[in-house]
Amino acid sequence: MKERIRRNLLKLFLVMGFAGPYAENPRDTAPRFTEATRIVNRIDRDLRTLKSSSQTFETGTDRGGEVTIYREDSSVVRIDLIVGLSNTDQSDIFYYSMGNLIFVRTKKVRYPYSESKGFDFKNPETACQSQYYAVGHDLTPVGKSEKLNSATVFSLIRDAKYLIRAVANNQRIDGERLMK
Repeated sequence: MKERIRRNLLKLFLVMGFAGPYAENPRDTAPRFTEATRIVNRIDRDLRTLKSSSQTFETGTDRGGEVTIYREDSSVVRIDLIVGLSNTDQSDIFYYSMGNLIFVRTKKVRYPYSESKGFDFKNPETACQSQYYAVGHDLTPVGKSEKLNSATVFSLIRDAKYLIRAVANNQRIDGERLMK
């Protein structure tokens, strides 16, 4: 009996010793990150061969928005969301695998303004761009991307879920909902 307990405690100790650090820090789970990166790179490489559809929507902003959905067979693998504000475009690209968010790229582009010419939409300036690996209900920065505050993480994950559900249910995208 004592030997059996000792063996079970040893197994538990080994499992806790090896699994503990990985469970506490999801970024250390390299195979998941590597697999997501491989999927994202394949989607981007094959983008021209994927089925795509787009829809524009009103957002209550100056220039509205556009959603482009990319499918591989019948599965949604990427959704591009662009919202046009008066002097800025906010672009969020969501990557999915089996209906689950796996990766997000964000980019904010600003348009210079002058009193004499107004906004110069022909010369955009990238204000910031980042990419994030989705881990559960969090987004982990990749490379030199900045860590997001919890409200921004919540908004991006909420938008990703809303978009994939709306697409799956053939619903029109509600731009006002995305702007909340």
